[in-house]
Amino acid sequence: LPTLLGFAAAHGHLTDAAKTLDGGLLRNWFSLRGPRSVAKDVTVVRMDRRSFQRLGITSGYGLSFKQFAAVIDKINAAQPKLIVLDVFFPYAAKDSEENAVLSESLSRAKTVIASGIATYVDTDPAGEQSLSWERRVPATVFAKSAKQVVPLMVSRDLDGAVSRISLAREDDPTPLPQIPLLQPLREFVKADTKQPGYHDLINYYGPPYFATDVPVYKLLSPDENVPEEYFRGKVVLMGSVDIANTNPDGHDDSLLTPVSSLPMYGVEIHAAIVQNLLDGSWIRRASPTTEAKVLAVLGLAFGLAFVHLGLFRAFFVYLGAAGLWGVGSYAAFAYGYYFVPGTLLFSVLLPLGLLVTAIQTWVKWH
Repeated sequence: LPTLLGFAAAHGHLTDAAKTLDGGLLRNWFSLRGPRSVAKDVTVVRMDRRSFQRLGITSGYGLSFKQFAAVIDKINAAQPKLIVLDVFFPYAAKDSEENAVLSESLSRAKTVIASGIATYVDTDPAGEQSLSWERRVPATVFAKSAKQVVPLMVSRDLDGAVSRISLAREDDPTPLPQIPLLQPLREFVKADTKQPGYHDLINYYGPPYFATDVPVYKLLSPDENVPEEYFRGKVVLMGSVDIANTNPDGHDDSLLTPVSSLPMYGVEIHAAIVQNLLDGSWIRRASPTTEAKVLAVLGLAFGLAFVHLGLFRAFFVYLGAAGLWGVGSYAAFAYGYYFVPGTLLFSVLLPLGLLVTAIQTWVKWH
């Protein structure tokens, strides 16, 4: 029994089932803890349908280059530390004046613009499917004007939720940066910003719309007055933020997260990551192999205890250990910014170990 529990704890922890169980644990800890204080160093400028309607924009492409330039200039006048545009700008306009206006605004401010990867699935007449991808990069004229171009993407877990703060994986062969926004933050905002590990988690501040935000129409309407403190000394992120799953085209940039059952827009996720990096409050987590070794030792130890203590005392040892793990795991998450897994061991393997102990006890006495 001890060897079986130790082996199952180590190898089971690396399976998809264990990852799903620990994903559920993470969601429970976020729900129990509740929202944190409002992120103080970031502001989101929302490009939403409300803004497009008020600005009289009917095109699916949203703002014109001149409007983007006006927004950048308005934000820059308030002296932000950095402006991050979650917009690809993949094509230059036919009107060279439009291009020049946007390029000049990008170069005047400390701006970062997005790149990304688009994936496609094609099906041939025989029903065979093939996966392909293309890089989405800004047009050269805009890439040269911005201070940096970074891949503003996120990494999804098995259940589709975005929990890891690192974009790349430790064993990932793709040449993706680990934390895309880390370099511009170090250059323009905080030089000593520390780098999270591959397995560390985003410490969300709350459900969708947690960050201070401004709808973009307020920056373009002469009748609206947006106080400068929204932007002064802050990292300003601009991108699509609307009500999730209401896009008439059936697609938006919203994603699942462990902090809420409601999807969160990508630019909000990046806002949480930026604030985590600036205040150093992301959730630390050990590597899967380290966790597996620790759980193997625990499984072996509990197996030995079950064998030597007998069923009655083993049951109370299990209850005490499970309670201690639950309280300790939550306290580590909420107050120590550390994630302690173990759902598979304490909710599946140890109860099975008790069941085996009970069967052995029954056989012994009968």
